[in-house]
Amino acid sequence: MATDKTHVGLVSENRHDFLLDLLKLPSHLKLNKCVDSAGYCSTTGESFEAPLVMRTSKFCLVSYAENFGFQNKMLAAALGTGCYPIIVGKYSLHLHFQDKIDWNEFSTTFRPSDMHKIATFIQNLPQEDLLRARERAIWTFEKFFSSMEAVFDGLIGYLHDRLFPHKVNGVDFWNGPKRGVQSPLFLNRIAPDEGFTAVILAYDRIESLFRVIESVAKAPSLKKVLIIWNNQSKAPPAASSFPEISVTIRVIQTKKNVLSNRFYPYDEIETSCVLSIDDDIVMLTADENSFG
Repeated sequence: MATDKTHVGLVSENRHDFLLDLLKLPSHLKLNKCVDSAGYCSTTGESFEAPLVMRTSKFCLVSYAENFGFQNKMLAAALGTGCYPIIVGKYSLHLHFQDKIDWNEFSTTFRPSDMHKIATFIQNLPQEDLLRARERAIWTFEKFFSSMEAVFDGLIGYLHDRLFPHKVNGVDFWNGPKRGVQSPLFLNRIAPDEGFTAVILAYDRIESLFRVIESVAKAPSLKKVLIIWNNQSKAPPAASSFPEISVTIRVIQTKKNVLSNRFYPYDEIETSCVLSIDDDIVMLTADENSFG
């Protein structure tokens, strides 16, 4: 099994053995729990160390039947060795943290009736995608399954997200740094509690502008006030004349008086949430500023 020609490692409970002949897989080895020992044996009774077999395999076929404990161990071992898991099961499988972890990034699931499609999938998976998936599998194992401490941290993170939906862990916590376009199914459904930036479009209504600043400053989640000064013939108020509030006030002088200046992605904006408001909107409450 541990040769350069090794492609697939099979770990099963004999439940889907009758389908294996349909696969026509490249070089492979099927393992099951040994009858007379605690290790893993091939169909000929030869004993193997499963992690070593998986480490030299590109794909690991994990066949789920009733004994979920055995398959969970083998799935974890596949992740830890960077062996791409191909999961087969007729049940509605519930993978660990599946509403948080994007398992599709580093594994594929087939129904037993679709096992004949596995060989085609293996042959057509681009090498670059396979390498990226194996790296992600190892990252997931080390993050959540490599030790009891890692498992505990994952459970605590999951409970945290369920109990405090307004302060959920970011996508990077569950799936690591993203590359390329991210599936919208795994975007945070609720934005992290990082506060908001108030972007105020102003021209020359100084008194009204100051009232708007004092109004938005009452919101506890305010992180910064950005004044977009849209008057090219009149200088903005002196910094010393602005209301004293607990967050930073920045003034940006525009080059042209256009309403779209309020939508420009200024470098000074450091939050995901932005409140865009005119300098004469003074009727909003602190709650409306925070949640509007």
